[in-house]
Amino acid sequence: MRRRMTAVRLIIIVLEEKLMKRKIVITVSLVISLLVIVYAQNTNRLKESGFNNAFTLPPETPYEQYVELMTKVIAAARLETDNKEAIVAMNSPFVYKPAEKPVNNIYSKGILLIHGLSDSPYFLQAIGKYFASKGFLVYGLLLPGHGTVPGDLLKVTYDEWIKATHYGMLQLKKNAQEVYMGGFSTGATLSVNYVLSNTNHDVKGLFLFAPAFAINSSVAWLAPIVSTFKDWTDIDDDVDYTKYQSLTLNGAAQTYKLIKKVDSYFEEGKTISVPVFVVQSIDDETVKAERTLYVMKNYVTGKKMFVLYTTQPEKDYDGEGNFVVTVNSFLPKEKILNFPHICVTIPPDDPHYGRNGDYRNCLYYKQGSPERNKCLTDPNIWKGETTAENIEKYKVIARLTYNPYFDEMCQKIVEFLNIIKK
Repeated sequence: MRRRMTAVRLIIIVLEEKLMKRKIVITVSLVISLLVIVYAQNTNRLKESGFNNAFTLPPETPYEQYVELMTKVIAAARLETDNKEAIVAMNSPFVYKPAEKPVNNIYSKGILLIHGLSDSPYFLQAIGKYFASKGFLVYGLLLPGHGTVPGDLLKVTYDEWIKATHYGMLQLKKNAQEVYMGGFSTGATLSVNYVLSNTNHDVKGLFLFAPAFAINSSVAWLAPIVSTFKDWTDIDDDVDYTKYQSLTLNGAAQTYKLIKKVDSYFEEGKTISVPVFVVQSIDDETVKAERTLYVMKNYVTGKKMFVLYTTQPEKDYDGEGNFVVTVNSFLPKEKILNFPHICVTIPPDDPHYGRNGDYRNCLYYKQGSPERNKCLTDPNIWKGETTAENIEKYKVIARLTYNPYFDEMCQKIVEFLNIIKK
């Protein structure tokens, strides 16, 4: 197997060198033929596929061809047999075009959207379609290590995510006059890193959904150390076909390193001068909303708006800043206790994660346990974030996977766009 993998890698390297010299895009058919051979020999989802832990495309590759190539890579890697075409589309990068016609092939504005750790571009498809309806050319990026098998996060580095981000922005700038960035969780952090690390970035605004400015764990700093001798933090059945349920420690470690990189820019005195729009829940158990508030108060010098979901909407979170818009996240009529990290970008009518979707998040409870079985089957279960208070009071809850205020959030996006135009 190792010899076969080495031979295939050498072929890919030779191809890339020739293509770079000729300045043409990758020939899809040959690459996919090689992929199929290797994936047929490596069907274990907890092993690397061998082709999705780095970003190696030539920077001149047109974005739509990148989408085509990655879609075929994902199709070769995914293990599902039922509903495979739809699953591949959900995990693939995307392009959404506005109704308005481009002038000389250039759209008036565009936005690059970046998903989070262990997620897929699906988490930003609804937001992407909304931006397209408002006149944006929308590029949805796939980060290396994602969309294929969980094992592809075993050795990926955040530098590869940064490379993918730079590629996406390079292509967007070729096709849109004004450029914006948006991201969910780790994707939001990558957007901030791009702005802080590039003096001439030309970004007109950031749209950050549950941004990862700090991991909500007192031992997060141990992840880079532990990942050197332990591969997995969780291994589950991976039935959620748009997000890995099995998570590598390396993936968590790379997000932590990326956060520290952003922190280093702040420590150097750099600030975010472009307009910033944020949506997050104060009850987020994955990342710290308090850190996001601190960043917004101290490091964002441009126009800003923070839509904050909270069970205490009357509380003053920003003092004299007046940039926080609180929204009540306790909705007893819908059996919603509060909002978790994962729900922010998903509309209530989503066929997978929505009110009547085909998936329910019960990963807090051990696989096969009575608690998980109750979570999966009880039609009257309460939903919310898996906080200690919620678990103590209700014992078993489902993690909320959609945003009941999705439409209202989109209206706030338009309101903010109007503010920054003034």
